[in-house]
Amino acid sequence: MAQTNKSPLVIAKEVFLDARKQAMVAVTEVTDVLKKNKDLNEVWEHQLHMAMNALNGSIEKIRNAEEIIRDLKKKLEEQSEKLKNCEKNVFNAKEKLKDASKKLQVLMTIPTFAPAA
Repeated sequence: MAQTNKSPLVIAKEVFLDARKQAMVAVTEVTDVLKKNKDLNEVWEHQLHMAMNALNGSIEKIRNAEEIIRDLKKKLEEQSEKLKNCEKNVFNAKEKLKDASKKLQVLMTIPTFAPAA
């Protein structure tokens, strides 16, 4: 084993400088990791905002679709009501046609006289 002639103060100073050097390396590594983490957080935050905007756009489209569906349903109900009225009118017209047909049959049984010349 080699004997060193360094004083305890010199040895303490070398140990301190070595420890300081290691601490600076560790601080640099931590700083690098924190910077990468910050960059990732910024990317994730941007992606989150994009996703939220897309979701809000989808929600708005769903609301618009719901409104269109409500309008179409209302129009369908109106058309259904009109169709019911048309069916009633057709039924009434058939009944009147039957009555007219019966009256015509009665009229056809009455003898007609030719006008006297």
